[in-house]
Amino acid sequence: MALPLPALTFEQTAIFTPASNSAADVLTAIEAAFAALSTNQWTTARAKGEDASNPAIRITAPAGSAIAEFNAILGAPAGAGGFTQASYRDYTMTAAADNKFGSATMWLAVGPDGFDEGSAPANWYSGANAFGTGKRESGYWTALNGSGGGSSVSKLWVVASAETCAICFRYASDNNCGFMYFGAIVEGVNAANVESDDRLYGMCTPGSNNTQPMDQVWSYQSGLQKDEILGHGNVANWAHAGVFDPASAGAASFPAVVSRRGTSSANAQRILGVETFDGGLAGPPIESWRGRYVGGTTQAPYYAGFCGRLRGTFYTPFGNARSILLDTSAAAQGYRMSGSLSAGTYDAFVFGNEG
Repeated sequence: MALPLPALTFEQTAIFTPASNSAADVLTAIEAAFAALSTNQWTTARAKGEDASNPAIRITAPAGSAIAEFNAILGAPAGAGGFTQASYRDYTMTAAADNKFGSATMWLAVGPDGFDEGSAPANWYSGANAFGTGKRESGYWTALNGSGGGSSVSKLWVVASAETCAICFRYASDNNCGFMYFGAIVEGVNAANVESDDRLYGMCTPGSNNTQPMDQVWSYQSGLQKDEILGHGNVANWAHAGVFDPASAGAASFPAVVSRRGTSSANAQRILGVETFDGGLAGPPIESWRGRYVGGTTQAPYYAGFCGRLRGTFYTPFGNARSILLDTSAAAQGYRMSGSLSAGTYDAFVFGNEG
């Protein structure tokens, strides 16, 4: 196969409401959402050795997909345990990016090389090599706030293609929405900068610090240090984004990659419209850039190299989450995501059907 990668077609589930804001009930609702997928059938199973104090699920790409070996683990560990915590820069650093445990805070790790039950840790939260010996792993970043107050996950839904997947959620109010995105999420620029199957695998997480990970004006970003989804910061429990480095051996590196959304924090940098000269709808892609770090800290200029585009996504004007874009024949062309389920004044993007 060669670049460009195959077009993606998305499916959006109904909204699911957890029975409570406990980690166990939120995970059960996530499993129900995945089970509702009819075309892009990502599947779930309870993570190896999970228990009442450390609930978790393992998520696997569709069996017929080109990325069928891709796995993710999402869970709420009671403490640091022995699992690998991802750094903010790359896998080889000893300093973990995040440190928030308990109160239903959830952590996410991904791996593109399959899952080996025999060599994976006896308990998902107690050892390295989360997906088994010789299987690359990202290490864990925080991916959902804990329960209580504005941090409670009150609603959730899934938007999935055959090669990428988003778990979307609402915290305490309609204006507190966010998502995590994982799979073959970035399309690179040439064969020298992608894996052997021409893909770049990774994840974007909203962290566990911000109860409004997509605020009303999130479509600009002045630098790496923004605690908003699709950004990446070196502050504990902030939003993170990364892909596996195809030039590294094994699990040697998981570099920070950010989605660039402007050059200042002024409203002038927001994306307010995407109409073409003839009044048609354009689809400006969301870009993916490697973060620039010197001596363990971020340095301006913040971007060290262009990675590609975030697959299946493009900007749209303002809109509420879950709204459906239709073509002239009323066929679904994509599903909008923003920080609000009810307000049409929030910056937005679309999980767009590319075929």
